Formats: sequence, structure tokens, C-alpha cells
Amino acid sequence: MSDPTLLHSLPLLADLTPDERVRLAERGHQFTVEPGETFIHEGTPVQGFHILLEGRVEFCTRQIGDREVHVITFGPGDCFGHELLMMGTETYLGTGYGIQPSLLFYLREADFWELLATGSQITRRLLRSGIYHWQTYEGVRQNQAKLISLGTLAAGLAHELNNPTAAMGRSAETLTRVLQDQTAAALALARRGLTPAQTQYLSQRHQLAQACLHQEQEIDPLAASDQETEITTWLETQRIGRAWELAPLLRRAGFDCPSLEALQTQLPLGSLSDTLAWLEASLGGLDLLSEVQRGAARISTLVDGVKAYTYLDQAPLQDVDLHEGLESTLQVLAHRLQGVRLLRDYGPNLPQIPAFATDLNQVWTHLINNALDAIQEQGQLQIRTTQRGAQVIVEIMDNGPGIPPEIQPRIFDPFFTTKDVGQGSGLGLTICRQVIEGQHKGEIQVLSQPGKTILQVRLPCP
Repeated sequence: MSDPTLLHSLPLLADLTPDERVRLAERGHQFTVEPGETFIHEGTPVQGFHILLEGRVEFCTRQIGDREVHVITFGPGDCFGHELLMMGTETYLGTGYGIQPSLLFYLREADFWELLATGSQITRRLLRSGIYHWQTYEGVRQNQAKLISLGTLAAGLAHELNNPTAAMGRSAETLTRVLQDQTAAALALARRGLTPAQTQYLSQRHQLAQACLHQEQEIDPLAASDQETEITTWLETQRIGRAWELAPLLRRAGFDCPSLEALQTQLPLGSLSDTLAWLEASLGGLDLLSEVQRGAARISTLVDGVKAYTYLDQAPLQDVDLHEGLESTLQVLAHRLQGVRLLRDYGPNLPQIPAFATDLNQVWTHLINNALDAIQEQGQLQIRTTQRGAQVIVEIMDNGPGIPPEIQPRIFDPFFTTKDVGQGSGLGLTICRQVIEGQHKGEIQVLSQPGKTILQVRLPCP
């Protein structure tokens, strides 16, 4: 039995008679919590109601990475757990820790509901504090969901930027050496005393080779290998060093054995080796510059994609092309799509709709991420759009295991998640519903069976 005198000073219970406080003390029990001690674990069932009699405690949410997020701190006289019971939440939304040596009063759920029946003032006070606690939890969770979404964007962008950046770095480093080799080869070739006609011929052949390098060549790999073998053999008969390294570049530059023989006959005797060294350095440098240009273009495309995803420098509410939003989202999530069979079934002439574009892209991110989680990034993802009457419809489909029927009605509930602690905020689909139904006056629903899950979004169009 708890000490009823400790309950007497609580404003929450000020309307109870002494006898009611005694009965309440008999039904509940007191326990102590030391600093740093965990007394409630996130995800465990909610079975009762707590009042903090002495000391201070805090609640933190599940971990993001290797850290926890502080939610709320309670002091003497504060109560908690009632907001979860009132909202029908089955598990605790955070983990409780002691900050100071603390004394708590615990009341089971059945006794809590009986306490509510004792008077309207208690109910009003509990409702007021419960609403505040719930808003605090939801605010933290929404920020947590946004951080996770931002983390997804940052991870995807970092992954996608890494490849072109690394390629540009390697090309720039190699280009320094190639330019030095080109200068040395040009000086060696100049000592061969080329005539103006020979110089002009070599210049023209260089321009032709450069054009071949920039062309998209469609050639069977086996045929290409055969050509390179022939060039290698020809070079070796001419006693040209590193023939096997030169052959691939010469083939891509449009050279074959007859054109190499023609080149040899047009130049001074014995100058073929110096000529090929100059061509290798010059064409290799141009090849490296092209790689740098491709890397820069890829980075520019990624930056444009992120800008389109976030709709930077644009009004929040605007006419939105849904296909552009979906494509920019897919670009942001490209690092997760490597092993996925992606199918696009975009409806023709889909009208633009007035929307909060950035928030809408956050919806696509949540839905596509959930689908990728379901198929473990190795199944099939299909995105379909169409127009039916005064609505445009976007469907995100996957061929994962499906959502069990018993939990389908709850997937949009705040904080409901089937993921492990630290893996999901339980607010992704809640935010999706708020954005679609609250901001855009649309609808969102789930249709699921084993092997096929569809998240369908309906949005009004002009």
C-alpha cells in the first residue's frame, strides 16, 4: 500500500475526499527510481498510469543511429501514461529514465478508469496534460521522421556523388601525367623533321581519331576483342612497345591495321613509335577530359534532381507535374534501386495539379522506401499513374510478402510500426495521410495481399 499522505498534496487529486485517497493508495503502489535507472522500456505494453511524487524523470525516443532523442522531462506532481491509455496506444512511445532519486506512484489501468469516474475536474486535468504530452510526442516524432527522410536524401546524394567525384579525381590525377607525356612525345616527334604536308596529314588523322572517340560505338565485344588482337599483333611486328595497352585506344579512335600501315607510309622512316606515343598521350588526355565532363554533368544532374525534389526557390503551393516529382524522388533513392526491377506505367497527358510539392515528394519518399523495405531491395517495384474523372491516381506497388490483414487498419495510426526499435519512427504513413488528406484533400489507402501491396494515392485535379 502507498502512503496516502503523499497523494494529499497533489493538485491532480485535490478534489478527492480523504477516504478516496486512502482507497486510491490501497490500489496503487509506490516505487523508487535511481538516476540513470530505466523504469519503462519503449515498445513494452502500457498497463497503467504513473504519478511522479518526488524527483525528476525523463523520456527518450528510440535511437537514431547510436543516440536517443529526448522527448519530455517530468517533475513532482506530473503524471504520464494516461495519454496513451486514452488514445488506445498499446505500447510505450519512449523509454523512461531517472534523472534524480525519484518516487513514483503506479496505478493499474482498471483503477485508472475508475479514478476518471470520480470527478470531472480530474478528467479535465488529465485530458489537458494528455493533449500536451501527445502533442509533444508527435512533434518530436515528426521531427524524427523528417530527420530520417533527410538522412535518406543525404545518404542517397552522398552515394550518387561519390562515383562521379572519385572518377573525376582519378582522371584529373592521371591527366597531369598524360599532359607531361604529351609534351615529351610532341618534342620527340618534332625532332623527326615532319614536312608541312606530313604535319597536315597527321593533324587531319588526329581530328578523325578524336571524332571517333566521341561517337557512341555499338560493336560486339567479341568483334572488338578480335580487332584489338589484330592491332596488337601488327604493332608487335613493328616492334612497338606496350602494344597490348595501345590497341584498345587505337581501335576506339578508328584505327585498324590498314589505316596504321597508311599512317606509317605517310611519316618519316622510323617515326611510327614517336607518332603513336604522341597519339596515345593526346587522345588519352581527351578521353580523360571527356570523363571529367561526364562526371561534372552527372553532378549537375544530381544537384538539379535535389533542387527539383525540394522545389528550392519556388512557391510552396504551385502547379506540380507528378511525373517530375516521382522521377526526382527515384533519382534521390537511386542507391537503393540497384537490385530492383523498376517498372514505370505513367499515364499519358496527366494534368498538373496544385500542390505543396516538397511535402508531396516526401510522401513519395516514404511510400517508395516502405516498398523497398518490403522487397528487401531485390524484388519488383512498380509505379503507376492515371487520371480518373476529377482525380489523378498514383500507385506504388511491390511484390513483397504483403501486410497482414489484422494490422492493415492500423498502418496509418501515429507511432504504429512493425519495424525494430530504431528502424522506424511509426510516423511515415501518418505524415503521408496528413499531407494527402489534410493538405491536399485527397485520399490514401492500402490494398495488400501476399505478393502484391499497393499504396494508392488519389489527388484532386482541376
